[in-house]
Amino acid sequence: RQDGAYESQDSPYYDWYTFSQWPDAYESWWGFTSLPVLTEIQAVRDFIYGDARSVASWWISLGAAGWRLDVAPDKSHDFWQGFRPQVKAADTDAVILGEIWDDASPWILGDELDTTMNYRFRRALFGFLNGDSSDPNQGTIRGLSPDQFNSVLQSIAEDYPLPAYQSAMNLVGSHDTQRVLWALTPGARNRAEREFDDQNLAQGKAKLKLLAILQMTMPGAPTIYYGDEAGLTGDTDPDDRRPFPWDAIDQDLLSHYQVLTGLRNQYSFLRTGSFDRLHTHNRNGTYAYGRKDTTGAAVVAVNRDIVAHDLAIQLGGCL
Repeated sequence: RQDGAYESQDSPYYDWYTFSQWPDAYESWWGFTSLPVLTEIQAVRDFIYGDARSVASWWISLGAAGWRLDVAPDKSHDFWQGFRPQVKAADTDAVILGEIWDDASPWILGDELDTTMNYRFRRALFGFLNGDSSDPNQGTIRGLSPDQFNSVLQSIAEDYPLPAYQSAMNLVGSHDTQRVLWALTPGARNRAEREFDDQNLAQGKAKLKLLAILQMTMPGAPTIYYGDEAGLTGDTDPDDRRPFPWDAIDQDLLSHYQVLTGLRNQYSFLRTGSFDRLHTHNRNGTYAYGRKDTTGAAVVAVNRDIVAHDLAIQLGGCL
């Protein structure tokens, strides 16, 4: 048995960490002492991705489908450039997905990550559906008109290489955020107004249905945080980690998700087809776009207003 870095300054692992005062003061993630930060010396790199027996390769060889890298920007680009070849050597199809909350383009140029958790997508959807709002995890979210919403989506498409863009993890909630239903429900930030007020909750669920249509028909890989499809709600961590509501599933909401996911699975143009803006109307809050590939096409039209609108959509050469 070898002593660890906390037990001895002569430990072979001592240089794996950065001590300001041994043994109790060391660099850790956001000050959480249970999460010490590894240095990027060669011994650490070898342990993580040095060969087929390293951490990166070992779990892939046991059947893991890939790696989701928590707070990926906290390690250097050089570190991830070394990590990628070893993972791909173990399985060329193994995905490398990074948690990056802002522009991920520096990490997805082909030599580090495959794609990113698309928190920019989440911000855009909330800006479109909620207007100006304050989010405890993403800060101030600017309200977006249909034109502005489309521009933000196009910016993401322009920033990211096509393979990364089409496989981006289009999430609207996670263990690090408020539940999507909670975030879309109007009222003060408390359970009385966002969970037990029937009128507010009905508005939240109506917006969630609209959001699900957008999420399931746009480019990227839509990701459902367990329970969102069943009407699970909750404020930010740890309230967002409630157990699945097996005895209180919202069957209407679940059916809505089942129809949408079924359509996406059935039609390739909803997964990897072209994406073309067909209509925006800023005053009435309507937005429409087309998806197309060689197998077929679809028009998706949404109305965020509380009253009905008739749309005149010019298809042109898009479909």
